[in-house]
Amino acid sequence: NPEQGAMDYEGVKIQLVEIPAVFDGFYNSEKGPSLFAIMRESDLIVVILDGLENPLIQLKLIEHELRKGGIILDGMPKPGVYPKKCVVVVNKKFSYVNTIHKICSLEDFKQTVWDKLELVYVQTKMPGKKADWPPVCLKKGSTVKDLAERVHKDFLEKFKYARIWGPSVKHNATSVGLEHVLDSKDVVEVHLK
Repeated sequence: NPEQGAMDYEGVKIQLVEIPAVFDGFYNSEKGPSLFAIMRESDLIVVILDGLENPLIQLKLIEHELRKGGIILDGMPKPGVYPKKCVVVVNKKFSYVNTIHKICSLEDFKQTVWDKLELVYVQTKMPGKKADWPPVCLKKGSTVKDLAERVHKDFLEKFKYARIWGPSVKHNATSVGLEHVLDSKDVVEVHLK
């Protein structure tokens, strides 16, 4: 059965669902359809290979079974119905696998997953107060407007300006408008009319 868990990345909780090991005939197995439904709804598929066995053979088997269910991992030829971002993790003993997919070790897992999901996290704060925790997670390229819509509808309707501390501005406490693009580790203080 699938097992659910969560990974903490800088205060952002990322849901993980572990699927049982893929085998030859997995797609047509009794639980295949329900497990494929989970994979089709995911934002990222992490393929875990045993570095002590032949990882390339394992990867080819997994790609073949996923393709039967219409799932194509990024970079693979002949796009399927469900193209998915993919990270390959080699555990037990790290060994290089000649593949088009992004490969990482267990030590790099969190950062690689975060980067592949293409997300940013920002903290909001009220004037004169400390930054709120946990941070808000947004898609890379999101603006102050996207954040305002996400936090509270009044923020957008009554928006005057925002002050930013962090990597998206040249100087801390810079005043910006709704179209300012946010970056991870930004702290955003929204001022209302």
